[in-house]
Amino acid sequence: MKIVAITGNVSRPSKTRALGEYALSSVSPGHGRYLFDLVDVLPVLGTTLWRSEAPAGLANVLDAIQSSDVLVVGTPVFKSSMTGLLKHLFDLFEMTALQGRPVLIFATGKAEAHGEHVEAHLRSLMGFFKAEVAVTSSMRWTATSRIRHHLRNFGSGSTANSHALWAMVSSRRRT
Repeated sequence: MKIVAITGNVSRPSKTRALGEYALSSVSPGHGRYLFDLVDVLPVLGTTLWRSEAPAGLANVLDAIQSSDVLVVGTPVFKSSMTGLLKHLFDLFEMTALQGRPVLIFATGKAEAHGEHVEAHLRSLMGFFKAEVAVTSSMRWTATSRIRHHLRNFGSGSTANSHALWAMVSSRRRT
């Protein structure tokens, strides 16, 4: 099982990356865990208009996202939305690239009120790709416990959402 997290932060240290690391640390041994953030693909991400033209480092991140069994997407809140470069990263994928993919989304920010806007943007984006948003948590203080809990229980069926996530992954692997 390959679980990939991508965070939309453009600097380090980052609370969003720290949450991504924390969430992935709960995945049981035996599953591949990969964490990327936009810092890993700057500045080439902003100048790449077509996936076919992506330099090797960016192409590796795109390939990891597309070949994941579970995708975790996190972003800091910028003006009540996700980072523009995170949206651009997803613009490099074909419409069917993430179809049926279980996705967990989260955002980090200072004001709870921004969370629902970012969640709507991320849900809409994943909906465009026909990905399956399994769990959502809007801000870091709620996201930490929810995402970590569902990833820790991944495959055990100990919670309804963990069971649903496992079922999505299992059905996807059969097709």
